[in-house]
Amino acid sequence: MAVVGPEAAPSQERSSLMAKVKGKNTKPEIRVRQILHRMGRRFRLHRRDLPGQPDIVLPKHKVAIFVHGCFWHRHPGCRLTTTPKTRVDFWQKKFDENVQRDRRNIADLGFAGWYPLVIWECETRDVDALAASLRQRLPQQDWAAGQAMAPFFSGCSNEHARDCTSSKCVPVLDKKPASASESVPLER
Repeated sequence: MAVVGPEAAPSQERSSLMAKVKGKNTKPEIRVRQILHRMGRRFRLHRRDLPGQPDIVLPKHKVAIFVHGCFWHRHPGCRLTTTPKTRVDFWQKKFDENVQRDRRNIADLGFAGWYPLVIWECETRDVDALAASLRQRLPQQDWAAGQAMAPFFSGCSNEHARDCTSSKCVPVLDKKPASASESVPLER
């Protein structure tokens, strides 16, 4: 019995196209790595022992960098964030799960004492602007110093457990704690 409708298996053509989508060593990720290297930053790639397996990790500064594709990770307001016209329910569910997983990983990294930083695919197109952004957003010294940092959230009134499901809850990753009072102990 053949399955028909949105639950039907994708065609061979679609399957081979999706198999070509890379998860590691993408062009945007390589651009970020090149800039970090020119800045003299030393980093590790795809550390499996950290939540979300960040694309780039600067262990000295406890910074975990995710280079997110605008399409897959739903960059708000970006023209690259489109939704396919076929199987809309399937794609929406997939995108929602990706966003929830990203939020959970960012929160887990913050609670573990890491500074999570998200670089969007569209930000990597202008190399000079990306370099300036990285210089501004990366710490110049070991600011974490053994304390955990809770991610900063805007637009949500919930206590921030790692599983916040509010659609208004958006992590703000562009700032560092102004004082030790904004840091939280490792125990939640």
